[in-house]
Amino acid sequence: MFKTSLLAVTALTLLGAADADAKITTFDPQGAVDTYPRSVNKGAITGSYYDSNYTEHGFLRASDGTITTFDAATGATGTAPNSISDGKIAGYYADSNYADHGFVRAIDGTITTIDVEGAVGTLATSINRAGAIAGSYEDTNYYSHSFLRAPDGTITTFDPAGATGGSFVGSINKAGVIVGSYEGSDHMHGYIRAADGTITAFDPAGSIYTGPICINNDGVVAGYYEDSNSAFHGFMRAADGTITSFDVDGAVDTSAFGIDNRGNIAGYYDDSGLVTHGFERHADGTTTMFDPKGSTSTLPSSISRGMITGNYNDSNNVSHGFVKSHK
Repeated sequence: MFKTSLLAVTALTLLGAADADAKITTFDPQGAVDTYPRSVNKGAITGSYYDSNYTEHGFLRASDGTITTFDAATGATGTAPNSISDGKIAGYYADSNYADHGFVRAIDGTITTIDVEGAVGTLATSINRAGAIAGSYEDTNYYSHSFLRAPDGTITTFDPAGATGGSFVGSINKAGVIVGSYEGSDHMHGYIRAADGTITAFDPAGSIYTGPICINNDGVVAGYYEDSNSAFHGFMRAADGTITSFDVDGAVDTSAFGIDNRGNIAGYYDDSGLVTHGFERHADGTTTMFDPKGSTSTLPSSISRGMITGNYNDSNNVSHGFVKSHK
């Protein structure tokens, strides 16, 4: 592991009057040819980048902009961090045989490998403040199942009832509640697994594909679903089970990918020209659209305390990281 300074290409973009107190900072780890931030927490960002050999590495961008790059194991052929909470990072890496293993990186940089017993591949998806990790693994028949790794390392595997083609984890919150999706006999459904292990399935009305992505500490879920006309819509599921669907004005597709503890949602939408832009749906239901300067496609992936991270493509189709924050 080594540290690099913020690359000199960092740029600042001021937003319009509707979001006049916000700014967008773009960034790349040194030597990156493509950058993909995945998670933000308390101003710290984690994700992955590709070097000139197109090998994937992990990075941690501190709140002051300092970037630390790392690989999860010696000889890893790819490292993909997915989630950060209080400085702890969870993700997965591929070994020299290209088999996937989960990992957790402690605040001091120590990395521990996570493998579900009997799995041919393990992917750690989300970590909470206590250090509990949720993710997915593949069995020897290459079917995907969900797992929970307690802070003491104990692993519990599970699938929602009716899962015929696999289950997948989206996120875990402070209380240990997990949200994800599973493939039933007809289509993909959403599920919530309570801390006591009880699993509840759900779908927004009219959904033929439900993709829950994230859950905040109040138990509010956000994600996207597909309708029978192959259009995508964002949704929010309250802790009482009430589901609200939403679309950005003028969008042909809307997808939510992050929700913070204030109820703000981040995601992206396609306009009528099929150009992808970022959006923030505020807790009061109003929406702000945004793009980093020079973006041809903006893809937010996470939000924390109103701070949004993700990646965007420039005119050369090179992907860069960004963070949208407030002054």
